[in-house]
Amino acid sequence: MSETPGPVGSVAAPRRAGRGQVAMSGTAARAATSDGGSRSGGDRRLLVLVPAFDEERNIGRVVRGIHENVGDKGDVLVVDDGSSDDTADEARAAGATVLSLPFNLGYGAALKAGYQYALRRDYDAVLQMDADGQHDPSSIPALLGPLFEGRAKVIIGSRYLGRATYDVPLARRAGQRLFAGILSFLTGERVTDPTSGFQALDRDVLRLYVSEEFPSDYPDADVLLLLHYRGIEFREAPAVFHGPSRAVSMHAGWRPYYYVCKMLLSMFLIACRHVGRGTAANKFAAANGFVTADKPAAAEESRTADETATADESPEARSGSPRRRTPGAAATGERARKGAPR
Repeated sequence: MSETPGPVGSVAAPRRAGRGQVAMSGTAARAATSDGGSRSGGDRRLLVLVPAFDEERNIGRVVRGIHENVGDKGDVLVVDDGSSDDTADEARAAGATVLSLPFNLGYGAALKAGYQYALRRDYDAVLQMDADGQHDPSSIPALLGPLFEGRAKVIIGSRYLGRATYDVPLARRAGQRLFAGILSFLTGERVTDPTSGFQALDRDVLRLYVSEEFPSDYPDADVLLLLHYRGIEFREAPAVFHGPSRAVSMHAGWRPYYYVCKMLLSMFLIACRHVGRGTAANKFAAANGFVTADKPAAAEESRTADETATADESPEARSGSPRRRTPGAAATGERARKGAPR
């Protein structure tokens, strides 16, 4: 991978906030300083991450829109996922740093490269958005506000809580409702837009996202389910979405069928791993007879605990007196001693 820094933006930074830092309100500053990994003084370093593949027509406009809404309060990183056009040059000309992958690795892999970049350069938060102009940069403050105020570790921009300026295709909407229903059932929380890639992330989440558990193709509803089982809270916030402007969609051709099958399988396996751990997903999996490798160990621990509890309930255990032997047992023991060779 090669990294080429882009020019510094011309918007002046606010007082007490250097380039790439966000000057927060009092509430957000208090929430940030309560986290051991946050900046002192209420300043947090922000990276806006934009994965891009053959987006030379849109990337410049997207980067400029980000600068208009973030200015020098955050840095913009475009991960060029092996584009065959001038995506990298257009992004660089608009004022972004460009991280170029040697060839096309996929949406999830491009995101993971950006997460690794953020961790290695000590950013406190990442805001990710698409390069095709679907995510309106004017919604950035609506996602960063709840994140910096400590309401959740992940804030997801939802077109169904906010506004979509286009008609979502029927098949895509049906898929979104399917995964939203599954997530809502398993997590016990209402989820409206589980396929949204418009998200604000705390640094703590990045450590999970750079692991092998993060998918390299389509990280969507399955990642939210993983967050739930890891005890990482996520929330949705209203956001404005526009229709995708690229000629070929990431979900064109056979990809929607692969996406649905892969996502269902991934969510199924994540739920199965947590059978017997007391969550709604565990009850659902147990009721349907799902078996995992965790079950035998859990059963053994339960049996051992029951035996220990039974032993503690005996009168001898409570009083501390030695166990009395029955006459039959005593006679048997005496005969055994007499008949044993010396």
